[in-house]
Amino acid sequence: MKHRKRLTSILSLLLLAAVLLSGCGRGDALKEGAFYIYFKNSTKRELFPVEAVIDEQASFDSRIASVWKHMVSGADHAEYTSPVPATVSLKNYTLQNNNLNLNFDQPYLSLSSPNEVLFRASLVKTFTQFPEIQTVEISVENQPLVLSNGSVVGPMKGSDCIDVLATGLNAYSETVMDLYFTNETADGLISESVRIRYNNTIPLEQAVVRNLINGPESADLYPTIPNDTKLISVSTKNGTCYVNLNEVFLNRAMVSRPEIAVYSLVNSLTEIVGINAVSISVNGSSNVMFMDQFDLSAPLYRNTNFDLIQAEPSESAE
Repeated sequence: MKHRKRLTSILSLLLLAAVLLSGCGRGDALKEGAFYIYFKNSTKRELFPVEAVIDEQASFDSRIASVWKHMVSGADHAEYTSPVPATVSLKNYTLQNNNLNLNFDQPYLSLSSPNEVLFRASLVKTFTQFPEIQTVEISVENQPLVLSNGSVVGPMKGSDCIDVLATGLNAYSETVMDLYFTNETADGLISESVRIRYNNTIPLEQAVVRNLINGPESADLYPTIPNDTKLISVSTKNGTCYVNLNEVFLNRAMVSRPEIAVYSLVNSLTEIVGINAVSISVNGSSNVMFMDQFDLSAPLYRNTNFDLIQAEPSESAE
């Protein structure tokens, strides 16, 4: 099902609010099954949840419009303020395949990094509570949001936003994952347990690919991807992770077998819960034969072939 509405027209038709707000103290635990809108706290550098009672009988469009209206106006408590920058307007939205695309006007691109991070985290954490919404994607004038490093943000789950609750903008999350590198002869894959740190609103997928590009921590392992490869974008939809790299990945193979580099990416990314397949493209095109041998045109699934995987995960992470 696909929804597209202009928020201005929806809000003008709303006669009754579909949301009632109540405070949530700093020490209070979030109630199971409750809905929360994420506002800035008094420092304006953290997000804090304010419980909202939603009219579940209202239409999807009415619920979206009501929540947005309250996000703009702020909570009914002096200690909480709106996360929505005054200069930014929501032009329209689209719901397709459980992904809510919020399309903003040009001033969004002028937001300072702290304001943008908090705003985006608030949007994702608030709207992914809707049963119809699994991910939230930001667009500006109908173009995908691009970070300063050139990578596309793409759809985000609530879990992709490290809680900026009582932790501030510099909060980091850590996870230990098995990433796949190669051996000295570059003809097999060996996993290495790596502690990955990633900060607010940066997808874990992006952190994984960047760690692969940076290479292994162990001196006994070797990289599978040139370290000057540029990650153009990475996003996940419906269980498939889409990785777009520049031509360095294609032109400077570092392995003796093409599947070594390819499944270094695929097996590492499918360590992330919810990712079942990986689609690799070069400069936006998946119509590519890697090393003139390996067809990248279709999504690829995890490979556990013993001829390819040569060792059990290491214990290098502490």
